[in-house]
Amino acid sequence: MVVNRVLEVTLVELGRVGLERLSVPEVAERAGVNKTSVYRRWPTKQHLVKAALQQSMEATTRPPETGALGSDLASLASSLAEFITSPTGLGIVRTVMADGDSAEAKALTATMWRGPARDLPRAALEQAISRGELKPDTDVELLLFTVAGAIMHRVFIERARVDDAWLKRLVKLLSEGAGKKPGRHHARSM
Repeated sequence: MVVNRVLEVTLVELGRVGLERLSVPEVAERAGVNKTSVYRRWPTKQHLVKAALQQSMEATTRPPETGALGSDLASLASSLAEFITSPTGLGIVRTVMADGDSAEAKALTATMWRGPARDLPRAALEQAISRGELKPDTDVELLLFTVAGAIMHRVFIERARVDDAWLKRLVKLLSEGAGKKPGRHHARSM
């Protein structure tokens, strides 16, 4: 479908040239459509990028339904790693990280975290709370950001692959905790 192709090309171009240098005529040419067709549907570059970001986030945030915290976290982490390393994900990361200081980029990326992009992964962890696998007061958002941050660090700072063995170590750390549960002798506050 033409709409999907234009939005996909938009994300690839974001990854390649960034938000500021993104050219609607170039997107149209790479998508194999006339630029007037693009402008008719999306009157500005901002409208086009916003549509591309929203569609990509909706398409890539499906909650796992495994019934267990460890496998839910593994599914979330694996999906996120696959997305971040894809041309689409790289386009989004570049927009958020490299171009994120501009008012234009801030406004566009703020729309990404509404709706399914924010709600579906949270729902998976809230199911773990209801099953008793996570404490009721678990900071679900911080847990999700920890998964995302670890993956981003692995990919962009370490320049290493996110393979199954690494994902298993991450999930084990997050699902089991980093240390012993405090007992009577370990219950000191920091």
